[in-house]
Amino acid sequence: MARAATRVGLTAWLAGCVAYHPAPISAQAGARAFAARRLDDPKLAALMAADGVAAPGVATPGVPPGVPPGATPGATPGAAGWGLAQLTLAGLYFHPDMAVARATVRVAAGEARAAGEIPNPTLGFEELSVNASRAAPSPFTVAPFLNFLIETAGKRQDRMARQAALLKAARDAVDMTAWQVRAQVRDAWLTLWAGQRILTLRQAQARLWQDLAAAMARRAALGAADAPAAMAAQLQALQARAAVAAATDDLAADRAGLARAIGVTEQALEGIRLDFTALDTPPALPDAARLAELRKAALTGRADMRAALARYAAAEAGLKLAVASQYPDITLTPGYIYDQGQNKYALYPSLELPLFNQHQGEIATALARRQLAAAEFLRTEDATIADIRAAFLAAHRARTALRAARGAARMANRLDAAVTRGFAAGGVDRPGRDQARLSALGAADALLRARRADLAGLGALEDAAQTPLLDGVTVTGAAPRDEVAAR
Repeated sequence: MARAATRVGLTAWLAGCVAYHPAPISAQAGARAFAARRLDDPKLAALMAADGVAAPGVATPGVPPGVPPGATPGATPGAAGWGLAQLTLAGLYFHPDMAVARATVRVAAGEARAAGEIPNPTLGFEELSVNASRAAPSPFTVAPFLNFLIETAGKRQDRMARQAALLKAARDAVDMTAWQVRAQVRDAWLTLWAGQRILTLRQAQARLWQDLAAAMARRAALGAADAPAAMAAQLQALQARAAVAAATDDLAADRAGLARAIGVTEQALEGIRLDFTALDTPPALPDAARLAELRKAALTGRADMRAALARYAAAEAGLKLAVASQYPDITLTPGYIYDQGQNKYALYPSLELPLFNQHQGEIATALARRQLAAAEFLRTEDATIADIRAAFLAAHRARTALRAARGAARMANRLDAAVTRGFAAGGVDRPGRDQARLSALGAADALLRARRADLAGLGALEDAAQTPLLDGVTVTGAAPRDEVAAR
């Protein structure tokens, strides 16, 4: 009977054990996995579908003829493009920071589970001996005992509450990381948009300076212009070509920056068409009422605010646990002694005697941690209010500068149109017309920079409020790559 009970106990114990499974990693395998990431990943498409975002296609990489200026080489003209919403979800799916944040949640979940486990009893032997000098009734002395720890004052519940709050803070940190990834993708997307248009402007300026330099050279040869003016025009043409080369290099770097923000290689961006139509009409700035709503929502909904509040709750539970440590736990030790034919039963209760300390140091530390958590929460709250106000003022200044740049660009375009009409009528020579066009391109350059600053201001405002303003996609810690298939 004893053997059967022993077998049953061992079987139950082994059934509850978790086997170790090695999971080796290597830099080479990680590099191969990184290189294999593609935006046409079916699981990424499933994530987009679950979030109600259209999944654009990816064409075969190449450089087909007739690709319009500013379009991505290899993309199919007219196909659905990758806008900010799609690129953001791709970043949430691929970016390594998201994997780290989710792994942190799994660690916190394991700690929360461990906090709720009841301590196991321990088995020991007070004596296990054989008295060879005696033959009857038995020379054996066996004294096994068990130790059962009984936690008092709700320590287990306080410990569970603390770890549950830390688990919530870890989950809120995932949403904070998601917003940071969103900001990186958005900024890289805006930079690439501006880089494409800057290259187009630089190419147009280079062509005009080349025409102007050639015209000035011909006029100098005929004596209609002095040589220094012709040389100056030639210098401007050379500088314009250098500007084209620099803009080309910058565009390649901008493309690499977008790939890095998403968490893929540059090759993964081949064959896609980036969609910038959302930038044609940027949204209006929030008015005073809307700004108040954003501030109120941010104070309760911003991920770092929620995480700071959860950390305070964890510190509060930690203080309760420290206070409860003043009440000693009870250890019950039932024992059985088989002493050379005699059966003896015993119960040995024990508890801590608070003679030298009453856990004052532990309580003082927990109290200080709660005060620290409160200070960090108030600091986060102050920063949230200040960030929203500063971002709104910066966005307002950028919008004002944009309106001024638009007015200057309209004036330059009217001047260019008037000079072009004069050139067609014979009243203006070609260098004069080219100069007017260069002035219009310069105004277009200033307008482009003003638009970039305006969009960056809106991006900073949505980061401060953690509310999407450039699109309607809600940013959260999207499901990891290994969990999307289960949706």
